[in-house]
Amino acid sequence: MGFRILVVLFMCLCVACSPRSRVQQSTSIDQTETVENDRVEIRYHTIKRGDTLGEISQRYYGTMTHWQKIVQANPKLEPKRLTVGMKIIIPPLNHVYAVADLPKEEPSAQKGEVGKASYYADKFHGRKTASGERYNKRAYTAAHRTLAFGTQVRVINPKNKRQVIVRINDRGPFVRDRIIDLSYQAAKDLDIIQDGIANVIISVINNK
Repeated sequence: MGFRILVVLFMCLCVACSPRSRVQQSTSIDQTETVENDRVEIRYHTIKRGDTLGEISQRYYGTMTHWQKIVQANPKLEPKRLTVGMKIIIPPLNHVYAVADLPKEEPSAQKGEVGKASYYADKFHGRKTASGERYNKRAYTAAHRTLAFGTQVRVINPKNKRQVIVRINDRGPFVRDRIIDLSYQAAKDLDIIQDGIANVIISVINNK
């Protein structure tokens, strides 16, 4: 009787240590990771007549101030020309898009102004800009030498294909080889905080 019990225990131990058992265990872990990934909420909105980006932002985020995030996630979306029936992505607020729709070829100078971008130091937070507004490091704004105040500009980091939409509200930069000064938040989304300066492509979306 004792011998039979030992044999049964030995067989159970072999089954538990078999490769098939380990594969099943690994599969279970992968499924758990997949479920976790599926919890990232990506919503969609179909544009209706009369919609504005501010109203869409208010509906999904509870505030009208996050419309830039919607534009970043939808590179074909023109803020001032919403197309009725167009289906757009409503991204999570804490997600930064490396936009897949951007051209796969390296952008050229003909598609926008190419040059170096820098960003405002923290000491400028709260100070008045040339437009009279106070600089807010968390807003999506920028300084440009010639573009009119209120102009919306798409800024692309060709290194990682990230992009932001900023509004011009200040003059600068006053360093010869730079074309735009970005707010801290815009620079953070483009992932240029650590380097401080980066090559970018900028193009005007609308010119008021």
